[in-house]
Amino acid sequence: MELKIVKWGNSAAIRLPMLLLNQINVSIGATLNADIRTEGVLMTPSRRKYALDELIAQCDSKAPMPTDFAVWGEVKSRAKFDRGDIVRVNLNPTQGREQQGDFRPVLVLSPAAFNALGVALVAPITQGGEFARFAGFAVPLSGSGTETQGVALVKMVRTLDLEARGARKIERACVEVVEDALARFQTILE
Repeated sequence: MELKIVKWGNSAAIRLPMLLLNQINVSIGATLNADIRTEGVLMTPSRRKYALDELIAQCDSKAPMPTDFAVWGEVKSRAKFDRGDIVRVNLNPTQGREQQGDFRPVLVLSPAAFNALGVALVAPITQGGEFARFAGFAVPLSGSGTETQGVALVKMVRTLDLEARGARKIERACVEVVEDALARFQTILE
């Protein structure tokens, strides 16, 4: 599709047909991001970015549980695990290709403020040779100064209630490992 650049006051504009806007689910007045590349310009709709504090502020851990949830029991205070902690946790039950095992190490990716809500985002750590098939999504721990060896599999990230699964902190990963894991995981979400 050819589009024409037209003068608009002291600026230039690209006229987009309504049919195109409808196809890409963008309305008039929407904000677009322009990514300048060697082959041209890629325009994508802007997505709202939330701050963790903003979302946590909307949560009320003291709010009463719905009556049909009462059979689950009282919510207890949560253990404090933080981003970068390596913990040993029971990953079972699992299904299909999910990483499994009784008390395996995992790398905690979510910050303590989120984890205090009762769940944590974790990447399982494996020493198995199969990880080479997914090397782009595997963050090596060897040479990082941890006793725990292997790779953190960011393609297998899960949300777990670490306290309910009896998790125990083993050690902390270095900042470089955590940042690498977060960067690789972010590519899955984009």
